[in-house]
Amino acid sequence: MKRRVLASVILLLAASLGGCVSMEPRVYDVRSAPLPLLQAPVRLDQIADAIMRAGASLGWQMRRTGAHDMTGILDVYHAEAVVSVHFTTHSYTIRYRRSRHLHAAAGRIEPRYNVWIKSLSQQIEFQAACIGRIQCRQAI
Repeated sequence: MKRRVLASVILLLAASLGGCVSMEPRVYDVRSAPLPLLQAPVRLDQIADAIMRAGASLGWQMRRTGAHDMTGILDVYHAEAVVSVHFTTHSYTIRYRRSRHLHAAAGRIEPRYNVWIKSLSQQIEFQAACIGRIQCRQAI
């Protein structure tokens, strides 16, 4: 009888602790995403400019930190996200560096961070596709 009670208590405790696990999504990183096929060969500085434009259009402060690297900072609603962007003339990678007030822990983060990164990725691809075009409408 005592074993049944003990087993029931353990199961109840395990179930209640399971509810305490964070439901936040995993941190979204963009890894080696291919850039759109471009009409002509492009220079690395053109890709860097496209990434700068993409970030600026979404409120990111982008700063070049190396030949193939940038740091992006987004400060929105008292929350801050910092990412590193590595790029070549064929692909780019966006990785989480740190954040403030986004409840990041154990590889998880608030959902709005992932939305910001997906938007940045889409805008990078759009701006890269615009390289060499005289007119290119702004993405909606």
